Amino acid sequence: MNPEVTIVPVFGVSQTITLPIPKLPKRYRDAFNWEACKSHFLFEATKAVNKPVESFRRRSELRATSVFVRKLGLDLYLDFTPIGKINQDLAIINWFRQQGRKSDFDFLVYFEYDMLATRPIRELYSPYLGYDAGFVGYRVSEPSWTWYDLPSGAKNSVEKWLQKHRFPSVIYRSFFPGHFLSRGVLERLAKENRFPNAFNEMRLASVVTGLGFRVSRLDFPAVHVTIEAEGISESEIRENSRLGVFHPVYGDFNV
Repeated sequence: MNPEVTIVPVFGVSQTITLPIPKLPKRYRDAFNWEACKSHFLFEATKAVNKPVESFRRRSELRATSVFVRKLGLDLYLDFTPIGKINQDLAIINWFRQQGRKSDFDFLVYFEYDMLATRPIRELYSPYLGYDAGFVGYRVSEPSWTWYDLPSGAKNSVEKWLQKHRFPSVIYRSFFPGHFLSRGVLERLAKENRFPNAFNEMRLASVVTGLGFRVSRLDFPAVHVTIEAEGISESEIRENSRLGVFHPVYGDFNV
């Protein structure tokens, strides 16, 4: 492995114990969970319950995953943040608080499981070393964006947080896969005890910008914001390997 890169596999152990309402469609169960997590008390209580319950219930799966990554010479980090699919940024901050601070690094690059790089990480991100953070699709958010006010009240929650800290209350949007954060950004975020209730692609970009850090829009044209069911084909990756990084990619490609 590249000695200049440290790989940290992070597995978000999402809670599966939800409100037992018979025949309640999944989208309504998700909406209920999102609403419940607006309460800081309920969020922390869910997190506290989630860890022992899911660690026991999914113990075989978690053990097997840990053994697998250990064979690769890596250590698995398990995160129990509630509603993990919209709170991946909180998982990253938790990792930094608990483990990341002990490591010597300048930048954290977030690669999802369905990403593929055809060029070295250093080469891909070197044009952005003058920035503190970078996101694909970074810009001021349009009200038409799906996550502009989902979960309900997200925009208002982010604006109130920014105003409370006396930062400009401008809402930004981004795409999470492939983003990077400097160590300085992580150090600053780790000082915060509470964050607004919003999707991570709104919250992280808005908070980091509001804090005054230099943020860049990443020019990764093959990191698709619209998720295709089939993913990017191997032939397309081969033909466009110069683009460097691709998403989504499903399968084991030798390119």
